[in-house]
Amino acid sequence: MHNTFFRLGTELPNAYTQIGVKAATLNQLILAGFPVPPGLCVPVAMFKQAIAPFTAQIDALCVRADLRDSGVAQSTAQAIVTLLEDLHLPFELQQALTDALPSLGDAPLAVRSSATLEDLADASFAGQYQSVIGVQGADELAEAILTCWRSFYSANALAARAAYALTHQPAQPDDHGMAVLIQPLLNADCAGVCFSIDPVRQQADWLLVTAGWGLGVGVVEGSVPVDTFRVRRADCTVAESVIADKESCIRYAPTQPDPGMSLQPVAVAADRRGVACLPRKWLQRVAQFALAAEQTLGQPQDMEWAITGQNFWLLQSRPITTLPTTVRQQTHFPITWANAAERQRLWWLERQTERPSATLLPAEIEFIQTCSTRGGQAAVELSGGAKTRWRKVVNGRIYMAVADSPLQPGDRRIRRAARDDLFARLAEEQVTLWEHWGPEIIRATERLDAFDGSAADDNALADHLEDALAAAHRHWMIHTMMPRDNGCGPLLASYQQLSGKNAAAARADLPYLLQGVDTVQTRLIELLYDLACLALVYDPVVAELQNHTPGGYVRLCNLPEAAPFVEQFRHVLAIYGGRVGLFTQGVDGESTIALPLPWRAAPDQLLAMVGHYLPLAQGHQSGDQANAPRIARQQAQAEQQASVDALCAAAGDPTLVAQFRRHLAFARRSAAFLDDHNHYIDQLSAGQTMQALLYGGRWLTDRGDLPHPYEVFWLYPTEVLATLRAEDKGNYSELIAQRKADFSRWETLQTPPYIGLPDPQLPTADQPERRSDANGSDAQSNTVNRLIGRAVSAGRRLGRARVIHDAADLPTVAAGDVLVAAQANPLWTSLFPALAAIVLDMGGPGDHAAITAREFGIPAIFGTGQATDRIPEGAWVTVDSDSGSVTWA
Repeated sequence: MHNTFFRLGTELPNAYTQIGVKAATLNQLILAGFPVPPGLCVPVAMFKQAIAPFTAQIDALCVRADLRDSGVAQSTAQAIVTLLEDLHLPFELQQALTDALPSLGDAPLAVRSSATLEDLADASFAGQYQSVIGVQGADELAEAILTCWRSFYSANALAARAAYALTHQPAQPDDHGMAVLIQPLLNADCAGVCFSIDPVRQQADWLLVTAGWGLGVGVVEGSVPVDTFRVRRADCTVAESVIADKESCIRYAPTQPDPGMSLQPVAVAADRRGVACLPRKWLQRVAQFALAAEQTLGQPQDMEWAITGQNFWLLQSRPITTLPTTVRQQTHFPITWANAAERQRLWWLERQTERPSATLLPAEIEFIQTCSTRGGQAAVELSGGAKTRWRKVVNGRIYMAVADSPLQPGDRRIRRAARDDLFARLAEEQVTLWEHWGPEIIRATERLDAFDGSAADDNALADHLEDALAAAHRHWMIHTMMPRDNGCGPLLASYQQLSGKNAAAARADLPYLLQGVDTVQTRLIELLYDLACLALVYDPVVAELQNHTPGGYVRLCNLPEAAPFVEQFRHVLAIYGGRVGLFTQGVDGESTIALPLPWRAAPDQLLAMVGHYLPLAQGHQSGDQANAPRIARQQAQAEQQASVDALCAAAGDPTLVAQFRRHLAFARRSAAFLDDHNHYIDQLSAGQTMQALLYGGRWLTDRGDLPHPYEVFWLYPTEVLATLRAEDKGNYSELIAQRKADFSRWETLQTPPYIGLPDPQLPTADQPERRSDANGSDAQSNTVNRLIGRAVSAGRRLGRARVIHDAADLPTVAAGDVLVAAQANPLWTSLFPALAAIVLDMGGPGDHAAITAREFGIPAIFGTGQATDRIPEGAWVTVDSDSGSVTWA
């Protein structure tokens, strides 16, 4: 650190005490790769040096006063202001900053406080300290720094620190101080606030985003109308949106001689007033950055952001101070990054399993890595794809990121051309991709299925496990290479020609043209239905199917009356026993950890599926066969054939008809790909690998390596192979015990949907959402004695309305009043604890006023648009944040 200032982006021990919480947090985020504007920071030491001649007098004033009393705090602050009229910057600081200013560019500056008591986990001190925006030149910068320093002793700041000291360890006078952050002022197109957990509803599944045109100061002060979005954390999709009539925004006005007056409200162009500031893709990116900040800083964040052009900038991030402890603690998810390149990439949760957020066992992890990572990578290299995917295991979860292909451009072109040539040749020959690759996959799975693990020795079991993993790798490589259009492109074109429909209408008809296709899945459904019909003949079987307790299959096998059902059940199990479900009964011999096991190893899963078909089968028994799967599919086929025949009969061109029928037949054969590949690749790859592991687990248990066959799933398949190949008995008790302990700890963690960093370069904007009467508060508010706004702090209270049109009237607001105003300046917030509730025309959840209201548990509704015009002075007002309504009598 420079003797007089600190440059952001440099390692600094004890940063929070040296440069204040705000600057230290931004420095941590810059070091982690976040897009934070560059900056300098005047450390606390400079503040203390400058203030030293006045410290004794300031301490004397503060020690004698009860600063919790707003009147006392005001008089004390005024005395300190008078005392500090001669405060000046140390000469060495002013000289150093003058020399360093060119490194920040030619833009005007934002000079902001960064106190050691600010942006804390349990108190934000939002808006209590001063910032100066639009500073230019060394002289203005010096005055702006002095303004920030003096604000450390403002009435609000003195009162806030005194209130904070009541519940915290008393601080010595020199324990706290003020650093000053200096950054270029971004000429933001739009800006706002994103809460990584909705602080209003206090629900861990949601984020809350507010956005306004222009600079973010208008958003956080509540002086401009803002859009509000509620976003799902799981995938960052928008669930709710309120698009405001944004008639004004805050812009920088460089012609103003006084930096304090350089920010001015400006009218928004008519064609932008009702348009969302954030297109959906940009909104998603803002939400992703908030989640990334939460992950980096270890707790839910209140993040201020700005966008210039197509670039995202993070301006400030601080803890959300009003969340319940249970919600706040759920965000810890430790990550170890291999390098900066890995850290500075957006990773999303792999959702290949039935349990997308679950903690995976070692066997599952290595299997998914074999299929998705290595198989997918092989597909990319074979087919010349430009992008590949990385996978990273974190706390028993698998995350995925996009990366550039390692191949040279020439390699990619040659391989892409070879793939395209193959697909074109197959299409010309009317051979579907499944007809090309399917026989190979089917034969491999049949060979694996025929293996008898009960009679094999350790080397044969190792060979079988290797074969299962190799088959999974190859089959997933083929899976990744196959396009997903199911041969429907040519069919769509010929159907349009024949029917005369446009592309959208023709595409909507395609599912009906392809319905009734016979697949491995439809045959399974029909067999399950047949089993349910057979079960109805035997009352004990029906009773067992409705029992839903473990061991049903074994009990049926020991029941003589169930022999016909068991025989047919075993027939289905022989065909489909390699498929997987979730087995939850005693996977490790003791607990009930969910794990995908093949039906053959856990037949109760298949038995439960038969039970689901009992209601349909009972209808069949009573003569109602309309819903029988086989009959329903045949009916669909008949209806499809009739519509095709009618269409072809009405067409006048035999050539078009022949072409259409040829494309339809090809598309129907291609449609079977979805079910067939799911069975032979997705299902059997997992089922046969898990079965091979279970064979090995039983052998190792018999040899004494494991206490129970299911313990094998706590090992990686490569470890199982090595153990099967070894002549000496292995001892995995300590390793498995450690992995179980890790698993138990990881199970308590909330799984973040994203880790790492998004790209600050925003994608091309999609069509932004527009305001309509349905989502504007004005249209909903025009009822007698009722207004609708945005609940920014929860609760419901009744009080008398005190309508404030001028800040000079604030002293007339009494305890228990409902404050009604156009907006609430941060300086008003010292009044909040005494209020019953707050109702504002403007503002949103990201305002300083909203944050303070939540900190004190005061119901607040902002953005009503008309409160100061419609609510009568002195009326009894009910503020109900649950419904977002304000009513009065």
